[in-house]
Amino acid sequence: MEDDLKCDDKYLEKEMLRIRKNVFKKSKHGSGFQNAGVMAKWWGNKIKEQCESCAYCKTPIRVIEKLISTGRLKGRRTRGIGMRGPFLELERVDSGTNKYAPENCALICYYCNNDKSNVYSREEYIEFLAPAKNKHFMHLFGSV
Repeated sequence: MEDDLKCDDKYLEKEMLRIRKNVFKKSKHGSGFQNAGVMAKWWGNKIKEQCESCAYCKTPIRVIEKLISTGRLKGRRTRGIGMRGPFLELERVDSGTNKYAPENCALICYYCNNDKSNVYSREEYIEFLAPAKNKHFMHLFGSV
């Protein structure tokens, strides 16, 4: 079961394609990521660096995917055919700046991204709220 939760090369390839096609927006990300290919490569490296987990709550993205697919967690539909929840999202570490650049970004789950917003600093969120989020996710996962 645990092997099913690891991100393999096929997952990474699929995720990098999703970034190239759907995530990179020249107007928003262009100053820090020159193009979609650069962002996709950075994204793939970051997924590996973060052990396929949210940088804040440390929950593996495959656990979150499984919780969504079994109805234990709800994602959020976006305009069109997209969905927030089953993918890691780009987070500006310093949200006081509008800079999307490799040195100012991390990959976090939708749930941490939604909770943290610009209300908490990264440090406050990681110290006080992220551990509880992971504990809750793992509790839900244990009952799947």
